Amino acid sequence: MATKSFSKNIVIKNNAECRAFVEALEAADITDSLNDLFVQHLDVTDILTANALAKISAAITKERVALGMNKSDFANHLGVSQSMIAKWESGDYNFTINTISKIFDKLGLAFDICIENRNCFRFGKS
Repeated sequence: MATKSFSKNIVIKNNAECRAFVEALEAADITDSLNDLFVQHLDVTDILTANALAKISAAITKERVALGMNKSDFANHLGVSQSMIAKWESGDYNFTINTISKIFDKLGLAFDICIENRNCFRFGKS
């Protein structure tokens, strides 16, 4: 595959923008260049954090949509404010393991934390 280059500087201000950037790159079928781009310009911990937060946020949003609820109804269902739902779904909320456990328990969802050797780091589609 040919190497893709970027003509503009990329500024990512938050996890939601990072997630949107990754999705755009994946949609453009340039995921092979993604790791190289991130390794050159972003700290690995930032990438891992953004990836984990995106997965958690997506799972919560997907469940809300599957339940056919708007954010207000979903907030009532979970016993939190609508603004908290917005924070969770934004990809910028820094969840604790305790918070994730409570949310997923209320939603009837299971989650697991996979810890691998860093040499096995994968990002994007397999």
